Amino acid sequence: MKNVSGYRAAGSVNVAGTSSSKSSSYTFSYSVHGSEIDGTVTMDGSTLHLVETGGSLYIDAPASFSIVWTQAGVSAASVSHYAGKWIDYPWSGESSFTNGLAPSDIVADLRNPGSLAAQGTGTIAGQGVVLVRGNDADGTSQAITYAVATSGPAYVLRETGEESGASAHWTVTFSDWNSVAAISPPPASVALPSPSSASSTTTDQPAPASVLAAVTGVSPSVSSTIGAGGVADPLEPVSGSPAALTGPGSKPELFYYGAEFCPYCAAERWSVVIALSRFGTFSNLHITMSDSNPDDIPDTHSFTFDGSSYSSSYLDFAAIESADRNGNVLQTPTAAEGTLVSTYDTTPYSAQTGGIPFQDLGNRYIVSGSGVNPELLQGMSWQQIAATLTDATSPVAQPIIGDANWLTAGICKLTGDQPGSVCSAAPIASLESQLGSSGG
Repeated sequence: MKNVSGYRAAGSVNVAGTSSSKSSSYTFSYSVHGSEIDGTVTMDGSTLHLVETGGSLYIDAPASFSIVWTQAGVSAASVSHYAGKWIDYPWSGESSFTNGLAPSDIVADLRNPGSLAAQGTGTIAGQGVVLVRGNDADGTSQAITYAVATSGPAYVLRETGEESGASAHWTVTFSDWNSVAAISPPPASVALPSPSSASSTTTDQPAPASVLAAVTGVSPSVSSTIGAGGVADPLEPVSGSPAALTGPGSKPELFYYGAEFCPYCAAERWSVVIALSRFGTFSNLHITMSDSNPDDIPDTHSFTFDGSSYSSSYLDFAAIESADRNGNVLQTPTAAEGTLVSTYDTTPYSAQTGGIPFQDLGNRYIVSGSGVNPELLQGMSWQQIAATLTDATSPVAQPIIGDANWLTAGICKLTGDQPGSVCSAAPIASLESQLGSSGG
């Protein structure tokens, strides 16, 4: 009697099938080469693409394939960053969306079908088959019937299975035996952080080198593609003719006033660091989070300007973080800085008197509030946010970089469009031309 050992001789096959249980149903289509697989799974109208090769599992899934993200511990706020991209997926989550019919399970069944017993004969697509009944390779109470070709190599043409108690059924067809090309990994993939990565890194630590590299080195092409990033011009021209705000080096000054507990400050700092890094260099930049108040967009990951320094040939930067993430007093503005806040952090420049974050660009433009909604960063670690900055299509990167581009345009107004490599580049020159005229 023939058995299913033909797979071991062939080593490759195309597989397609359906599975249904009391709670779900799905279809799948795989190309199998040895122990490596390339294929798709469709469940509830959503389709994911998976590749198993080189001991790794890669998945490209839409945001709507929710079980993929839930099982991998990806927060709802972070899904948009990973959806539609190849990700290096944890093996432990695979069974959640394959219901025991993972490609690796099918391969295991073919390689080790367990005890077999003939059940009769039949015909599939005009080819004679012998029906062979066996048990699932893992020794469970699942019963599987293989339809094995009676002519030529003993290749399985169909597998049907039923779980004990008829709680699940599946049908799998096999074709193109021994003619499937070798499986290759996707050209690029993104690693998922461990679910605890966001909380395992404490605040008030130097910013990780990878995060600094990403935020201070945004690609000009990504910046140009994003443009304003959907962010409305946040710079309000100062009326009248106030004295120019300059720093200790007699250069135009950007003054920032915020607090570590503030989620809107946290979101805005990403843009501020990007913009200022185009004109100079930060030192001793540390990371922090906003407060943990569940009613106030908690634990928004960001930087803090407390303890940092900034050097530039074009611009001075002064920052006050008035309180830490627990609300304790951290820094106190000078009398002159307090005057800036009381004069400009109110109407008509601000919808809320004393609101933060607040920025004064050389007494020519005021920025009140954040151009980035901190809800977009909810549940994301510093590394996750930084990773979006290379992707012009990311809904997280677009407002962060778009807001930074507006700030850059405002700074170029202060510096006389210096350096030219920054201020003449797209999209800065175009955004600068859209800024309102200040009285200074």
